[in-house]
Amino acid sequence: MVKSISALGLAALLASGTASASFLAFNEDDTHFFCRKEATSREGLKNYIDQVCRGPVTHFFICVNGQRACFDSQTIDSAWKGLDKPTGHAANLKKLNEEGVDAIRFWCECCRAKKVSPWLSIRMNDVHCVDQPDHPYLSSFWRNHPELWRGGPKAEPGMLRAFNYRFPEVRAYFLAFVKEVADRYDCADGIELDWLRFTEHLTPGKAREEAEFLTAFMREARGHVRAAAERRGRPLRLSVRVATTPESALGYGMDVAAWAKEGLVDLVIPHNYRYEPDFDLPLERWTALLKDANPSVKVLPGCDSSIKIEHVAPDRKMNLDEFCGWADVMWSRGARGLYLFNLYENPPDCEVWNEILDHGLTEEYVANHRRRYPLTYLDTPGGRPSGRQLPCDVRSAKTFPIGIGRLPDAGTVSVFLAFDGPVPDGLRTGVTLNGVPATACTDEPLDNWVNGYRSNMHSITWASHPKYRFELPYLKTSLRLAFPRTALVAGANRIGLPAAETDSRLMALELEIDPKGEKGK
Repeated sequence: MVKSISALGLAALLASGTASASFLAFNEDDTHFFCRKEATSREGLKNYIDQVCRGPVTHFFICVNGQRACFDSQTIDSAWKGLDKPTGHAANLKKLNEEGVDAIRFWCECCRAKKVSPWLSIRMNDVHCVDQPDHPYLSSFWRNHPELWRGGPKAEPGMLRAFNYRFPEVRAYFLAFVKEVADRYDCADGIELDWLRFTEHLTPGKAREEAEFLTAFMREARGHVRAAAERRGRPLRLSVRVATTPESALGYGMDVAAWAKEGLVDLVIPHNYRYEPDFDLPLERWTALLKDANPSVKVLPGCDSSIKIEHVAPDRKMNLDEFCGWADVMWSRGARGLYLFNLYENPPDCEVWNEILDHGLTEEYVANHRRRYPLTYLDTPGGRPSGRQLPCDVRSAKTFPIGIGRLPDAGTVSVFLAFDGPVPDGLRTGVTLNGVPATACTDEPLDNWVNGYRSNMHSITWASHPKYRFELPYLKTSLRLAFPRTALVAGANRIGLPAAETDSRLMALELEIDPKGEKGK
């Protein structure tokens, strides 16, 4: 199918009957590329679009703000406003602006020339750096109005210092920015309201009962978007990035069903918050919910790029096998496309970056690729428990569910277990997959757990680790258990561990399907 640059093309693709014809969306944040030295020229801006918008990529979501705007905004502080000596992305954006280059518009035009659909993403409540009140990333409106924070003027750092949408002043502030973006960029096909940057928007403990305030905001935002579309004579669509499950979204005050029923949104992107893509994202339930509320509203599953094995440890980037595992589950649950967030944290010469941008994560590609399915948890719990099961002791018998998509026609099946101490006696035998015992057990090199890497946003840089690997100090031993392919079932698979007398804790668990393993037998 030919890529469409129209907003109507988005709906048509999502409604298409075959996932292989669907689209791939790439989200670029407000500082990542703009911090680079290449971000000071039209050539540098264009080269990045050429690098990203290739292969199967059909939609490019451009984040236009954090607490400050990436352009010369008239409604909120620009990235460089009021700074004597702006640095990083603020300095680069200021230089572009002084040279008459609106980076957002220029990127939209580059996308359209490549037949990639440009969308603009607005962060609804960014709290980066709020523990440093004088940080230049923070806006004057945030700094001057602590009474509008969720926790009030004496709020502790973190999401208690996010704005509270219960206050009309907060809603008016962000609505003015939504209107400005909609009116300014007639080159965009859609606007995304990112309710996951960050997740908390209402009075602590009262999000469900105060959900009406977010719905009121959505109602007015839709009005501004609709008016902008009428002025330019072509559609301007509205999407929302929300918590992974309907219950979680509502737990944060995001009443997505109400938004859909009122026709306030065209596209819903259920997504994890930051660290742990939800391999059990309930896409079928989202599809049924939205079909019942408003059949014209489409749903697109999204994921971040990290895996956080243990809650006090650093996250690592997902490897390609894990991306394929997540995509496999989504395709099996009826996805018509995929949305990737923070993919830019991958080095531009690594396997993940190039394989996904060159070939995508289509059903066909995923079916023929090795796939790994980690045991994850609900990263945006909202009103529900997170479901976190790791780390755990193994002194009593345990059963863990791992969902998969397509059953393989050939290849090998393995289960990986990693511990923070010696391998417990009894776990080299006795582990089962859907009640079927393992056929072999071998020690697994620990670096096979980290064939991802830590990005340059952390203390270890790409340059110092050309193989993109880093040690996970809390992993000490690891096992690979082989199972017959016939032990697999479509959907949820149950991995059983017998009880073991040990102080070692289970830290990570993954199921692997390799359709070409042992030459595809």
